[in-house]
Amino acid sequence: MDIVRIKDGKETHQTFSVDIVGVEAKPAKEWLQNQNVYISYAMMKKIDAYTGTYAAEPDAQNEDGETDHGFDVMKVYANSLESVQSVTDQLEKKDYMVYSVLKEMKQINVLFAIVKAGLVLVGTIAVIIASIGIYNTMTMAVTERAADIGIMKAIGANPRTIKRIFLLESCSIGLIGAVFGVAIAYVTSFVVNLGMPVIIEAAFHEKLPENLQFSAIPPVLILIAVVICIAVTIISGVRPAKHATKIDVLQAMRREL
Repeated sequence: MDIVRIKDGKETHQTFSVDIVGVEAKPAKEWLQNQNVYISYAMMKKIDAYTGTYAAEPDAQNEDGETDHGFDVMKVYANSLESVQSVTDQLEKKDYMVYSVLKEMKQINVLFAIVKAGLVLVGTIAVIIASIGIYNTMTMAVTERAADIGIMKAIGANPRTIKRIFLLESCSIGLIGAVFGVAIAYVTSFVVNLGMPVIIEAAFHEKLPENLQFSAIPPVLILIAVVICIAVTIISGVRPAKHATKIDVLQAMRREL
């Protein structure tokens, strides 16, 4: 290893003998190539002694009487991901500026949390609008079937039975909507996983890893969506179903005449 020293405008060279103990694997991307050379602390001290920089000794003075402040950057490796937080906290207490993958992940999680909050807000508004629409649909169904309800009461139908009929109809609307929603979600997810790699590869001219998924729908999410749909439709249909049990038989039959 050839080291250059410049002093008083004169350039001198000295060769240091080193042993190559390893070479990093070739990165998957060309722009990820690392041109750094890693040497031991003992070798750094030898080089500092020759160049007069003393970069490896904090607050040491070089040949010009200037004070060096040690290393510019230091890398600390933890045994596990769980240890990163404790190591980071200890370094920050000593007034070191610390950067870690864990901090980057926290920032990304905050961004995703904001996106999730926005999606939850949009979903809540959609559920409210859907519940109002189901309520209006069931109210119109009760009004249009007033005569049928009157006949059912005239032949001795129990009010609970009438209420259950409309609740079942409301529940079926929610179930059908859930099935269509899940089907559309799966189709959308399939299109995203099929089209996004093509778009990214065409834009960045980079080959993406195989079996990379941009969208995935876990079974638990489907179950939650179905439960929410059915619950919202039942709640929206309770009042119209209850109203159906209070329809007067004579008025219903008179309307039929």
